[in-house]
Amino acid sequence: MSRIAKPKTQTPSNAQTIAMFANWVMMNPNEDFTPVLNAISSIYKDNLAETKESAQCAPAPMLYRAQSLIEGDRQQDYGDKLQNFSQIAMLFQGSLAMKLQPTARITPEDVAILMMQVKIARLAKSPDHKDSIMDVAGYAGCFSILQDERTKGKQLPGAIVDPRG
Repeated sequence: MSRIAKPKTQTPSNAQTIAMFANWVMMNPNEDFTPVLNAISSIYKDNLAETKESAQCAPAPMLYRAQSLIEGDRQQDYGDKLQNFSQIAMLFQGSLAMKLQPTARITPEDVAILMMQVKIARLAKSPDHKDSIMDVAGYAGCFSILQDERTKGKQLPGAIVDPRG
């Protein structure tokens, strides 16, 4: 059985309503448009009050999106969080073993390597995940740029210090 879509009635947006009103005013410069302005002002105030009230009651949408990613696509793509983060920790441990000295510093290149390892650990679970493959390539490109900038003696702004001195 096929469904027949109901025709949608279109309500003009606020911007369209204002544009229509502005056109009407320009076409009818001698008309008294005070009642229309009062009606628009009243609707605006009511909408503003409703928006403020619903904003106070509604949780932050970003948190919902993050939760849906954590429990949805990311969970499916990368698997169990404890397992995935443990694999990442093991990769980090090997990369940072020589950095775990009192005078050692973590460099921007180390960060690029660590970020690649996050993606590599995820690829171990989902080897066909194109975004992770692209991210590894992107971080490798950043690594190369970091080395070029250091060779050219790029100055860092403010109090930011290059750990390689």
